Amino acid sequence: MAFLKPGDMSRIANPLCGASSRSKCTERTIHHYVRSSLPCGHYTTNNWHIMNEVEPPSRRSSVFRSFKDSQKLDIRAYQRTYEGAYTRASIAILVFSLMVTKLFSYEFLPIATVFTVYGCSIFIISVTRMNDMVDYYEPTNETLYYKTSGNIVIRITLVSVLSYIAMLILILRM
Repeated sequence: MAFLKPGDMSRIANPLCGASSRSKCTERTIHHYVRSSLPCGHYTTNNWHIMNEVEPPSRRSSVFRSFKDSQKLDIRAYQRTYEGAYTRASIAILVFSLMVTKLFSYEFLPIATVFTVYGCSIFIISVTRMNDMVDYYEPTNETLYYKTSGNIVIRITLVSVLSYIAMLILILRM
């Protein structure tokens, strides 16, 4: 049984552009090779069918192509730090609240509720931080703006202090 090789494409007719040679084809096509024993109406070579699809029209080029390599590195570092770290922290807090709910008795349910609210609020803060990331770079001016995360730190501090005070009150009431 023979397999199709890249050179075999020039000998096979392309049904989309009506040419019998690849060099005469004006449209770019993506070729998928599908092993099938059923007749599918496509051109075939030794039981391998060639299904042609026209490539989608070219899309708008990526915004990140206009950045320099050092700026791309900074963007990835910001994404790891701000998008990843806050989201991972909120997921860890929510998992801990589920563990408290499942492992401990009914008396610890208010503490698990406080942890759930705390994790959800950290997640909301992380989403607002991710949305603020867009404002840091302007590829048209090729300038890099640095904005401190003071507001986010204050929000996280307030949410953390309030939730830990609530947990302390709940523990002292037990």
